[in-house]
Amino acid sequence: MVKEYCIVPWNSANVSWSRNAQVKLMRQLREEAQKSRQSEQKSRKTIVQLQKQQQAKDSRIKSLEADKSRKELILKRKMEEVFIHLHFIT
Repeated sequence: MVKEYCIVPWNSANVSWSRNAQVKLMRQLREEAQKSRQSEQKSRKTIVQLQKQQQAKDSRIKSLEADKSRKELILKRKMEEVFIHLHFIT
């Protein structure tokens, strides 16, 4: 089977078109790379923000747990005082 090739004369119009196509392709690649970087930066920023929110929640939980322990200890002491007071009165 014989293939026929069309030989296009190499002239300045073809070279110009080829350069324009190459420039367009390079511009498109740069734009896609920039979009990719922006998307990655947005994802990282979101992750950092979520981590900060989680740290704040963890801190709040620890604070509430410490406050609860402190109140339970105070209640225990008061209950002991009441028990002692009632025990000695009777």
